[in-house]
Amino acid sequence: MLNHGVGVQSIWDGIFCAAGELLMRRPGIVSLHALTSANAFHFAFQQSGNDEIRRLLLLQNAAFLTLFREVKK
Repeated sequence: MLNHGVGVQSIWDGIFCAAGELLMRRPGIVSLHALTSANAFHFAFQQSGNDEIRRLLLLQNAAFLTLFREVKK
């Protein structure tokens, strides 16, 4: 998405929306952890000055969200 010109803040907004939706659909500790993980990744992203690390943090956050989504109730 970044290579196609989508703004990084738009991607983060999508990640936070997905984590929030997961928490609303399946309230519990796993869903809460998805949201707190997204916050931690975003903080690390903001603190990093290395573009490669920032991209990896964004990618890792998106990958984690899919894992949280697949956890059974």
